[in-house]
Amino acid sequence: MDKDWFYTSVQFQDFFKKSNQSLILKVELPHFKVLAVSDHYLDLLHISRSKILNLDIFNVFPGSQVDPSEKEKVISSFMRVIKNKVMDEMPVFKYEIVVDETGLPETFYWSNVNEPILDEEGNVAYLINTTANISTQVLQEQILQKSIQYEAALVREQTMNEELMSSNEQLYATNQELQQTQDKLHLLNKELEERVASRTKALSISEARARYMLADAPVGIAVLTRSELIVESANDKMLEFWGKDKTILGKPLHIAIPEIEKQSFLDVLHNVFTSGQPYSAQETQINFERQGMLVENFYTFVYHPLKNESGATESIMIVANEVSEQVRARQHLEQIIEEKNTLEITLMENQQRLQSILDTMAEGVGIVDVQGKMVYANLMAQKILGIDTNDINNLTFISDSKWQNLRIDGSPLPEADHPMAVMMSTGMPIYDQEIAVQPIGRERFYISINAAPLLDQDGNLTGGIGTFMDVTNRRKLIQQKDEFISIASHELKTPVTSLKASLQLMDRMKENPSPAILRNLIIQSNRSLEKLNNLVSDLLNVNRIAQGQLQLNRTRFSLAQMINDCCNHVRTAGTHEISLEGDINVEIYADEHQLDQVLINFVNNAVKYAPDSKHIRIVIEKKEAFVKVSVIDNGPGISPEMIPHIFNRYYRADYSGVQFSGLGLGLYINSEIINKHGGDIGVNSDIGQGSTFWFTLPLD
Repeated sequence: MDKDWFYTSVQFQDFFKKSNQSLILKVELPHFKVLAVSDHYLDLLHISRSKILNLDIFNVFPGSQVDPSEKEKVISSFMRVIKNKVMDEMPVFKYEIVVDETGLPETFYWSNVNEPILDEEGNVAYLINTTANISTQVLQEQILQKSIQYEAALVREQTMNEELMSSNEQLYATNQELQQTQDKLHLLNKELEERVASRTKALSISEARARYMLADAPVGIAVLTRSELIVESANDKMLEFWGKDKTILGKPLHIAIPEIEKQSFLDVLHNVFTSGQPYSAQETQINFERQGMLVENFYTFVYHPLKNESGATESIMIVANEVSEQVRARQHLEQIIEEKNTLEITLMENQQRLQSILDTMAEGVGIVDVQGKMVYANLMAQKILGIDTNDINNLTFISDSKWQNLRIDGSPLPEADHPMAVMMSTGMPIYDQEIAVQPIGRERFYISINAAPLLDQDGNLTGGIGTFMDVTNRRKLIQQKDEFISIASHELKTPVTSLKASLQLMDRMKENPSPAILRNLIIQSNRSLEKLNNLVSDLLNVNRIAQGQLQLNRTRFSLAQMINDCCNHVRTAGTHEISLEGDINVEIYADEHQLDQVLINFVNNAVKYAPDSKHIRIVIEKKEAFVKVSVIDNGPGISPEMIPHIFNRYYRADYSGVQFSGLGLGLYINSEIINKHGGDIGVNSDIGQGSTFWFTLPLD
């Protein structure tokens, strides 16, 4: 962004034209470029705006070729501001400029104030220059000083004349022979008197001219005499500043202007009178009474002591100029700059806050222009789409080079049907539209898209914003849930059908029952009921877990005794051998019924999924405050890609390409029971090396 835009804007240029300040200079060492210039400054130097704007100030005003120190003083002031980063003041300096009307160089006296404007790094980027032409004031002071010097010379000549007359009388009385000399002295005295009279007249004319000039001077001028600071004289401009009239002449200053007693200026004036040192101040606030109220204004002034021949201060001359408009204009400008800086900081903070939100969002956010070209993608969007920052500007939301958009059923998604394209064509927001994405060389995934148009201030479409999230796991869960419902229906239907068949056979045999057949039918019915009961129990447990209602009834019991009791059904069947090893004397404080269910599930899985592994080992290991229980088989093992999902709800493992009956809830329920106890659960397995299902529990 152009850093000069604020000062070169039409609004600022119009504002600064009316300012009492002079220039806005851009620091481009060794050059100082004029960015803004006030009408006051143009009138002051009799130059047009086109001859100075956007030019180096020293190319416009190169200064005197005879005295290069004029230019060097101004450059030195600029450099002090740049180095010290504070205002620098040049009260009085001489500088030659070429006057447009005559085309000739003329020397003027100026006062100059230069103030810094800092950039974001704290360096001086611009200067505010306020220039005042004080040639009239300087010339008036020179005239006044010359008048004072001339008056002193006149007094000395008069004294000398008196001494000469006294000597002449003595000589005349003493020696008549010196008559000729006396006559000559008489002629000389007459000539001297005429000369004194002539000079006195010239002095009167000079004083009158000076008083006339001082009376109409554009600055306030006043003279205070004696230590009482009596107002001896004050021109019209000074009386205007004070809000008084000529009736205050001859009065002490604190009586003439009582409101200044509380403003410390009397102490400063007394110090000037006693020390004989001048005092100057720039843009100082002084409150004078106007219509019964104190009015705040700003003045630049100097207190200059006027001394007699012996060097003692007899009076103080005050020269003042009101700069209220300049100060308020600068304060207004500073306020504008401060507000601008505050807005920039606020904007930057908001941008950083928004960027932090976008960077930490769980959803991907992408922005495209009106042609569909991607212009922004947050970190999550890059992660989901598998791209980096360098890819963004080369992609569209279609992006055939990186991925292919598909419908949910896997068929190609036409470009016009993409949610972003629909939003761009209709100008209407789109919510929760799911599509599939097939990246090159990666697994297909699914995203849910929300899209909204981006409009300019006239309501024209400039692009679109889309938020999306990876819903692959959600779709897999829905798919698993659908499969579970189908499997659950089948698993529930099988024992019910078997039970129904057994009951129908027993009903037919009720008139002539066969004891052997009847016994087998009853056994089959009980098995069907047991299986049905287990299925319903699993479903109820899942529901309790989902609602957070899984309760634990803790007691202290022997872990080995519980394991032996829960494995009796396997030992009774005689198909597998179960051995218990390790720390068999461990007692724990837990829910025995729930842990019995976990062990039975582990052992049943070992029997079901490893039918050829006739030996099942159960190992108890005590480890500090925990106990670990492992169920180990020598079956076919589990593939690595299945292990991360094996404890998920509805997940049914496919062992060596063989599907087994069941709801796929057992291991999920086991993990919830163990987690409820504050333990961990897991499995270690390699293909062909068997499996070890284990859990840990705190002892207390």
